This record gives sequence, structure tokens and C-alpha cells, in this order.
Amino acid sequence: MTTKAAYLDIKEQLIKQINDGKYLENESLPSERVLSIEFKVSRMTARRAIDELEKEGFVERIERKGTFVKSKKLVRSGVLSGFGEALREQGLTDITSIVLSNKTRPADTDIAVKLQIDIDSPVFILTRLRCASGSPYALETSYIPLERFPGINKIDFGKNSLFNTMEEDYKIKATTANRHIAVIFCDEKIAKHMQLKKHDPIFFLHSIAYDSKGAPMEYLVSYNPIDKTSFFYKLELKDTIDYTFKTTDL
Repeated sequence: MTTKAAYLDIKEQLIKQINDGKYLENESLPSERVLSIEFKVSRMTARRAIDELEKEGFVERIERKGTFVKSKKLVRSGVLSGFGEALREQGLTDITSIVLSNKTRPADTDIAVKLQIDIDSPVFILTRLRCASGSPYALETSYIPLERFPGINKIDFGKNSLFNTMEEDYKIKATTANRHIAVIFCDEKIAKHMQLKKHDPIFFLHSIAYDSKGAPMEYLVSYNPIDKTSFFYKLELKDTIDYTFKTTDL
């Protein structure tokens, strides 16, 4: 096994142990020396595994005290799934959705373009606070074309999954999405819901989910706390890349 494979393997094992509850939030991990003995590797390899955990936000090093487990992070990947499912995959528990508002409004120009519907068509607007173990992980607002999903505004989404409802009750499944991510600063309303301070940085995500025919199903606006969220995407190299560069005479 190469050194790189060894430290990545140790990192994955430690992540599993954290998710399984062997090491709890704010609890210290074993020292690099103890980890090197446990995994039968050099202290340098153990240190690199901890370095990776720290980069990905799983642990925090405190000088002269040790390495401590941070609050569990939601890893949002390129795999399209419901928010609750994504939380459970990261070992997060006691998942709740608090419905802050649900209303029906005519689509303005911006929403009509995003959902590919006529202006003034009815849109179901659902705002939820998504929590795990009593801690907020997302403030989300979904815009749903009501003509495609008649009656969906009558369903209690404090208890039901939006994507599961679309698939099971309407036989429409989300297959692809366009997603944009940025960092913005909390206004007073976002800060209050997310238990942050006004002007704290936060991830701002907005996306459009499409069905198998390429028709928009949902436009989503989501705010995710930086200390509890990370993003992971698998990238593939293009078959052909133009490595040539044009130069301009000065």
C-alpha cells in the first residue's frame, strides 16, 4: 500500500468512526502516536490523515490540547438526492423539517423563466428550516409549478419528503439539476433562523431540478452554514483538451 493510499484509508476509517459515534462532537481523537500504532503506519502518515480531516472540517486542532471532533458536516455532492437523505448519509440523526411558510403565488418573470411556465401561473412556495439534532443545517425555499403538481400545496412537508412525494404521488422523478453556489453574508432574518450573527458568511445555493424529459420541477434557494457544510464533486477530464495558447504582440 502506498503512503498516499494509507493516509486516505485511515482518513476514511476515522470518518466512519466519527459518524458511527465512536468519537463524539468536541471529543479528542487519539494522538498521532497512538493512531500510528493502531493503524500500523508511520506518525507522518497518521499526521497526513489528520491533516485531511482538518481540511474537510471534521476535526479541529487546538494547540497544546489535541485534535477534537467538530460538529458533523453535511457533505453536498453531485449526486441528486433529498436533503434528509443527504443528512442521513453523513450519519446525522434526529432530522426535522420546520415549515416556516407555504403559500401559492402567481409566477413573476424570474420564476416563470426558471420553471419554464407562463407569467402569473400558480407557484407553490415552500420555506423550511432543515435541522439535525436540533441544529439548523439549511434554510430552504422551494418554488413548485402547481399546474404540474396539483394539490401538492395541501401536503404537510414537515412530515413528508418533497422529492419522494413528487415521485410516488405524481410519478415525476428528479434526474438532473443545475446548481450554483456562492458565499454571501447573512441578513438579520437568515442569521436568526441559522443561529448566526448578522453579516456572518454563509453558503448560498440555488438550483433547478429537472425530470427525465428536461422539464423543470423545482427551483430551490438554500442557505447552508459554512461550518456545517462542505461540497464534494467528482470531475472527469475531457476527452480532448486544447493546450494551445494564443499570444498577442505588444
